[in-house]
Amino acid sequence: LIIEDEEYLRDLYSEILNDYIVECVKDGFDALGKEIKYDLYIVDIGLPGMDGLKTIEKLKEIYGNHIKTIVVTGYDILEYTKRLKRCNPNMVLHKPFKILDLVGAVDTVLNNKG
Repeated sequence: LIIEDEEYLRDLYSEILNDYIVECVKDGFDALGKEIKYDLYIVDIGLPGMDGLKTIEKLKEIYGNHIKTIVVTGYDILEYTKRLKRCNPNMVLHKPFKILDLVGAVDTVLNNKG
C-alpha cells in the first residue's frame, strides 16, 4: 500500500512498482480505513492530518509490530529520529531518490534481505 498525498508521486511509485500488485491512498486515514493487511506499506512522512509516522504507529497497533514499512521523506530526518526509532521502519528513502532505489528497497524489505 502506497500512502502518499501527492497524486503524481502515487502514480509514479505505482508505475515504478508495476511488477507488484499496488494500491494507493492519499493519507493515513484512508490507509487505516482499509480492512486488509498489506505485505508492505510505503509511507510518506509529510501526510496531511495524520503524519506518516503516526500512521505507522496506528497500523502497528492494528496489525502488530511485524508489518513491513518503508518511509519516504523529503524532510531532514534528524528532527524525526526519536519517532523513527519508535516506528522502526524497515527502510527510509530520502526524496528525491532514484527509481532503482525504490525497486531495490521494496525487493529488500519484501524478501527479508535487509
